Amino acid sequence: MDEKMVKGTSIFRKLQKHLNQQAIGYPRTLSSIDIELLKYIFIKEEYVYMALNLNYKFQFIEEIHESIKKNNITQKWGFTPSKDETAKILLEMRKIRAIGYRIRDDKEQYSLIPYYEGLFELQTGNMTEQFSKLHKRITRDPMYQLSVLNIYPTQHRTIPIESAVSPELHVAPFNDVKKLVQDAEPPFLKIKCPCREVKKSQNHACKVSEDYHICLVMGDLGVLIKDLDMGIEISKDEAIEILRRNQEAGLVLQPSNYKKVESICSCCNCCCGLLSLIKNINRPADYWTSHYYTINDPKLCSGCGICKSRCPANAITINTHAIVDHTRCIGCGVCVPSCPEKAMTLIPKEKPKEIPETREDLHEKIYKNKKSFFGILRTALRMSKGKEWV
Repeated sequence: MDEKMVKGTSIFRKLQKHLNQQAIGYPRTLSSIDIELLKYIFIKEEYVYMALNLNYKFQFIEEIHESIKKNNITQKWGFTPSKDETAKILLEMRKIRAIGYRIRDDKEQYSLIPYYEGLFELQTGNMTEQFSKLHKRITRDPMYQLSVLNIYPTQHRTIPIESAVSPELHVAPFNDVKKLVQDAEPPFLKIKCPCREVKKSQNHACKVSEDYHICLVMGDLGVLIKDLDMGIEISKDEAIEILRRNQEAGLVLQPSNYKKVESICSCCNCCCGLLSLIKNINRPADYWTSHYYTINDPKLCSGCGICKSRCPANAITINTHAIVDHTRCIGCGVCVPSCPEKAMTLIPKEKPKEIPETREDLHEKIYKNKKSFFGILRTALRMSKGKEWV
């Protein structure tokens, strides 16, 4: 192997380790698919060097440039750009969808972004066959799966669809999808669902909805998506109408797990990567953020099985009537309006999990609760025994 190739492999491994040290990790996989994905996204060595000077917290260009001057690792490789060159490289990385971006005090800020709820989603509208194959491989890697399940608090949460909420059930504003959109900051954009795009490249047609523009972004994330020309800008009322249609189709609502919401995914269990994952693990409710669960009244239930066919988490079995496994139920409420006998009811949990205020607050909590490699292995052991992990 020539010296250039050895050097290239070395810096990408350093980048993987650096990403794994952030709030939301990026693990070393058993198949080295983690490196292949990084090479696909960070197409120049200078982008890798720059990424080694970023972290999960947003920074101004001046702060990043100062970090570069103090970083012995990147300076060893001769990476000493001027402030103007730093700004130019960051702009290039932003345009190839490799880093986070927002505006504060009329100035640009940049950050590293994780693979899930970050690099993967930013491929939306640009989902090549090569990337789809790489993504499929990493999502099947055990170390990657464990890393996703090891994030606490979770990056997304499930809120119930409106038609599942009874009039006497008082829903907090951060669990009311209309309120979330009404309180969000513009711009509002609809984007193609990245999970559906991947499935489409694999000749898989969604069984729930034919529409691909079902995901919504707003606020700081909306600014980034608009800057990258990835979505279609819409009004607040149009965003609410899209959510109404998504709920009628039986899609599961998953906003970002903080009160000042920046994204709302509408997920099906045949395309969504996370919903597909939870169907294959023990006690998925332990690895999910939701404030509700469903109960069934056996006196009303006819055992028709409609609820079982619609449940995204395989939480329902049918005997003479429907039986809800609360270690699997994620509180989406999809089963409630579809029940012809009105036997299903959504119930709030006694001790709901705290919802952080902003994305920064969420990432700080995730970083504080970050587990070591051995902690991840303990999670795997608890999963296999069906025990809770927190």
